[in-house]
Amino acid sequence: MSEDKEIQDFDRIEKFLEGKLSHEDARRFEAAMNEDEAFRSTVEELGILFDGIQYTGRRAMVAKMAVWDSEQDIEKEREPKLFLLKPWYKKYGFMGIAASLALLMGFFIFFYNQTPSSEELIGEYYERLFIPGVTTRGENTNRTIKAKAQIAYNNEDFEAAIVGFETLDPSMVSNEDRVYMGLAHFELDHFDEAIRYFDMIPKDETINYGRAQWYKGLTQLKAERFDDARYTFTQLMESDSSYRAKAIAILEEF
Repeated sequence: MSEDKEIQDFDRIEKFLEGKLSHEDARRFEAAMNEDEAFRSTVEELGILFDGIQYTGRRAMVAKMAVWDSEQDIEKEREPKLFLLKPWYKKYGFMGIAASLALLMGFFIFFYNQTPSSEELIGEYYERLFIPGVTTRGENTNRTIKAKAQIAYNNEDFEAAIVGFETLDPSMVSNEDRVYMGLAHFELDHFDEAIRYFDMIPKDETINYGRAQWYKGLTQLKAERFDDARYTFTQLMESDSSYRAKAIAILEEF
């Protein structure tokens, strides 16, 4: 079989698996599988691989390529290239469907085996912030409520901390407080609430924004929303935040 013919067959398999063939072409493709057991096996094996690679391989490759670009000082304007099959095998030369399957399987196994669990990554990278200088002195009721909420947070009584912060007059709540409220929800696995508070921090508040985005990414990771976490960490990696180095390091691990 010629190289061009093999590439065409590979394209047809990919389009079939992605549901991009016309009804008539799909019917002919299925007939070909029914007539050729080896061809059917190849299609089924590719289908299994694509399901895994689409999430574990392609997404991981995008994130890792972004990290590599950053470390090598490649201009930020150049977006990471997706791990697409057609450009990949045209660039490196088509080696036959069997060899391609083997190489794709190698990438899949490599990324699967090299990726720590979300629990392991949280254990490695999560450090809870401690609220400094907490005092209950003063007659102002709002200040007393806020201080009690801060003390509850420092004592890891996160439910009481959340209730206290949410009781405050909104004018008494700073963006720093919102980061702590997000962390209290993070500790209780209230993922959507944690993210909601982290997203309240405006970009022009550089320190708190970078901090909030870092913990937002960890929240998404803890919730096993891996695509969202990679996106958040990639955005942080491309910023001037003090959390940029941490974002690069964690992206290298999953």
